[in-house]
Amino acid sequence: MGTPTNYYVDPLSGNDTTGDGSSGTPWKTVTYALTTGITRDATNGDQLNVRSTASDAVSSLAIHTVYGSPTADAPLIIRGYTTTADDGGVGVLDGSGTGRILNSTADYVHLIDMRFTNSGSTQLINGDNNWTVDRCQFDNTTGTALALDDDATIVNCYFTNIGATGISTTNRVYVRACTFENDGGINEFTYGLTPGGTTGWNRMEECLFKLSGASNCISHNGAGGHLEVRNCSFYSTSGTGKGVT
Repeated sequence: MGTPTNYYVDPLSGNDTTGDGSSGTPWKTVTYALTTGITRDATNGDQLNVRSTASDAVSSLAIHTVYGSPTADAPLIIRGYTTTADDGGVGVLDGSGTGRILNSTADYVHLIDMRFTNSGSTQLINGDNNWTVDRCQFDNTTGTALALDDDATIVNCYFTNIGATGISTTNRVYVRACTFENDGGINEFTYGLTPGGTTGWNRMEECLFKLSGASNCISHNGAGGHLEVRNCSFYSTSGTGKGVT
């Protein structure tokens, strides 16, 4: 993979009519950028930088339909920033309480330095294979936060105010250094993490579960799949839920 082509979205000051996706004249919305603005770089991929100035309302955006199909060599990266690309600023995508933010069968999507919030009763993110999620926050849904299929990597993420499952996956998924925390009785987890693959392996390590009530930390639904849990901490406040089921 070479250097992806950079594009910019500023939900506060950008403009989908006059913007060209550059850092100086960014677009206003991720939806416009992926649907109309970006000409996909099929050789090196694209990085869509989302500025931390305000939240951007996104509803059931199907990457595979509007943008195309990322590949291992040409992925799609959605990453937050504040002043310059890759500076650690956190972009915010808001489901407006009505539905999924990203709902896609696209593979090779990478989410970095982002917050996904407010999807109502459905998943915040529903993705496919070979996704990576790094330094992201997921919150404010009565549904599941992050539902991915095979070969995903999820690291350094924070999950709170989730009413169903924090992470739901299938096979060969690696989860590391993530925190799952109930938020004062609001939308308490059913499960923090549910790896459900029937073949292959899943590995969870160095995660913190700080739950309460009837919330369970990890549930393994795989009939024949292998789950490995290493160096995780389970903390419950007057809870009846289980650490691992």
